[in-house]
Amino acid sequence: MTKRQSVLPSVALVLGLVLLWGGERIASPDGSARMVLDAIAAVLCAIALGTRILSARSASGERRTVEARLLGCYAGVVVSLALYAARTEKGLEMLGIASGEGARIPAVLTVAFTVLLLCSLFPLLFMELSYASMPSELSVERRRIDVSAQAGLTIALALSALFSLGYALDGWGKKWDLSYFKTTRPSASTRKLVERLGAPMTVYAWFPKVNDVADQVLPYLREVRGSSKKLKLQGMDQALRPKLAREQRVSKNGTIVIEQNDKRETIAIGLELQDARSKLRRLDADFQKAFLKVTRPGRTVYLTTGHEERGDPEAKDGEELSIDDFRTLLAELGVTTRNLGVGQGLASDVPDDATAVAVLGPRKRLLPEEARALGRYVERGGHVLALMDPTDETGLEPFLGMIGLKTLPGTLSSASTFIPRDRTASDHSMVYSNRFSAHPTVTSASRLSQRAASIFIGGGALDRAGDADGGPNVTFTIRSMPGSWLDLDGDFELDEGPEKKVSLNLAAAVSLGGGGARSSQNENEGRAVVIADGDFATDQVLRNLGNVTVLADSLRWLVGEPELPGPPESEEDVRIEHTREEDVAWFYGTIFAMPAAVLGAGLGFVRLTRRRKGTGR
Repeated sequence: MTKRQSVLPSVALVLGLVLLWGGERIASPDGSARMVLDAIAAVLCAIALGTRILSARSASGERRTVEARLLGCYAGVVVSLALYAARTEKGLEMLGIASGEGARIPAVLTVAFTVLLLCSLFPLLFMELSYASMPSELSVERRRIDVSAQAGLTIALALSALFSLGYALDGWGKKWDLSYFKTTRPSASTRKLVERLGAPMTVYAWFPKVNDVADQVLPYLREVRGSSKKLKLQGMDQALRPKLAREQRVSKNGTIVIEQNDKRETIAIGLELQDARSKLRRLDADFQKAFLKVTRPGRTVYLTTGHEERGDPEAKDGEELSIDDFRTLLAELGVTTRNLGVGQGLASDVPDDATAVAVLGPRKRLLPEEARALGRYVERGGHVLALMDPTDETGLEPFLGMIGLKTLPGTLSSASTFIPRDRTASDHSMVYSNRFSAHPTVTSASRLSQRAASIFIGGGALDRAGDADGGPNVTFTIRSMPGSWLDLDGDFELDEGPEKKVSLNLAAAVSLGGGGARSSQNENEGRAVVIADGDFATDQVLRNLGNVTVLADSLRWLVGEPELPGPPESEEDVRIEHTREEDVAWFYGTIFAMPAAVLGAGLGFVRLTRRRKGTGR
C-alpha cells in the first residue's frame, strides 16, 4: 500500500500566505522587515507548489485525481496572488495603466483577487482535512473529497458574496440609522431649577401640529412645566403666528424659545427626526444652559494668564493639558470667562466685576504683587480657585500664607492606589483618592465615593500655615489613600529616611471674613478652594466623574449659589477610546482570532464525534 503525500505542502502554503499578509498589512512599507517577510513567503509558496506538482506526477489511480484537484487549488492561489500584485502601483505601471485612466481597474482586481483566493483556499483546506483521514491509496474516497470541496466552496462563495455586497454598499453612499434612540427626560437638577423660578417664564415650542420631532419635544416640556406654576408652555406654528415669530426672531419651525421679562434664549431642534436625533439626546443639557442664561445675572470668572497656566496658548501644550472641558463646564453654568494678567491689572487688584478668579496650574512664578492681590481679593469677600503643582515655582506663597495654607515639598506618590499608564515607576505619581470630607465642595463626590475617585497627576500636598486656632477657617476636603507618600528625589519609589507613608491633604476649602478672622457663611465671606494638582482641571482627567463633580461643587460653593445645577440628563453614547495597539488587537481578534477559534472548535467536535462512532462508543 502506498501512503499518500504529506500535508506539509499545504501547511507551507498557508504559512506563506500568513507571512505575506503580515508583510503587506503590518510591517512598514519602506522597512526591511517587509522585504524579509515577502521573500520568505515567496519561498514557502514556491516550495509548496513544487512539492505538490511532484506529488501529482508520481500519483496514480484515485490518488492522482485527488492530487490534481489539490494542485488546481494551488494554481488558483497563485493566480490570485498575481492579481493582487497587478492591483498595486507597480503592477498597474507594468501593465501600462495610468492611475487616472484606470480608476476602476484596481477595485475590480481587488474583488477578483479576494474571491479567487477564498474559492481556492477554502476547498483546499477542506479537501486536505478529508484526505488526511485516508492513509493509503486503497482507502481514497473521491466522493468524500468532492463533498468536502463543495462544502469549502460554499463557505468561500458566501464570504465572497458578503465581501462584494459590503464593497458595493460602501461606494453607494447610503446610510441607515439603526441605533437605539431615546429623547432625554428632565433631570433632577433641571426640575429643581424650575421649581425655584422667581418670576414668570414662558416657553414657546415652535412646531407644526403634526410633526415627529414635536412628539418628542412636547412631552419633555410638559414634564418641565409640571415643576412650577410660574412656567407656561405655548405651542406655536410659525406660519400661523408670523408677527410673534418675527418678534422672537424665529424664521422657521423646529425651535424652542425661553422668555422671561426682556431676556430670551433660543434652542434650534429641527423638523426632521433623522437630523434632530442628536439634539434630542442632549435636549436636557441645552434646555438647562438656555434656562440659566435667561434667569441668572451675568457672571464672570477671570482666568489668570501670563504664567504658562494650563490652557495658555503660549505654553504650546498638547491636547491632554488643554482646559476645553473646563471652559465648557463654565459655559454650561452661564459663566463668562476673561483673561487676567499683569496687562489687565492683576498686579494691583482684581476687577470689581469678577465673580471668581481661577488660577489653573501656573508653571512660571506670579509676581509677589499678583499673589498678594489675590489674597486681598479673598479678604474682602472674593472667591479664588487655585490649582497648582507644589513642585513648580508658582509664586503663590504670599497668597497661600494670607489664607492660612502652605505646600509641602515632594510629589504625591503611591504604589497601591495609582493608575498604570507607562508601566514604569513614574506611574506611581498618577494617584487617585475617594477620601472626601463633608464639605460642600465635595458633596457630590462624597455621595459617589463608592464608584468614583479624584485623579491627581504629579500633584502634591497641603498643610496649615501658622496657628491652627486662629486665622482663616481651613477645611481639608480630600485626603490621600493609605500608603501614599511624598517623593523627594524623583525616582517615584519609597526610600528609607524622610520619605514615609502618611495621610496627606490634597485639597482645601478656606473661608474668611474681614481681616482674616473666622466667620459664618454670609454674602461678604471670602472663599478659596486650593487643590494641590495643576492638572486637576485639564481635559485628560476632567471627564473623570471624581474630578468634574469636585470642580462643579467647588464652583457652586465659590459663587455662593447652592442651586447651581448638577449634571443634566443625556442619552448620547459614551465614547469608548482605545490606544492604537488596543484597536489593532480588537480588529485582528474579531476578524481572525474569534472566527478561527469557532471554526477550530467545530472541526474538533466533528472529528471527536467520528472517532467515537468508529470505536463504537
